[in-house]
Amino acid sequence: MYKDYIEQLPLVDNPEVFGLHANANISYQRNESDYCVNTVLDIQPRIGGGGGGPTPDEIVLSKQKELLE
Repeated sequence: MYKDYIEQLPLVDNPEVFGLHANANISYQRNESDYCVNTVLDIQPRIGGGGGGPTPDEIVLSKQKELLE
């Protein structure tokens, strides 16, 4: 009974539940996106050299396209 009730609850609460404006969700999502992109950029190795491989920026863009699909 309790388990059924809990499973019916939404996974994401609306900002209005906490007394916030609907635009608060947009700000939250933007901050999360910025955090995710910055984390990916921070963990990329900073390597130099004349190898013919993809640059770190190309690797990040490739991963971004993969995640969006």
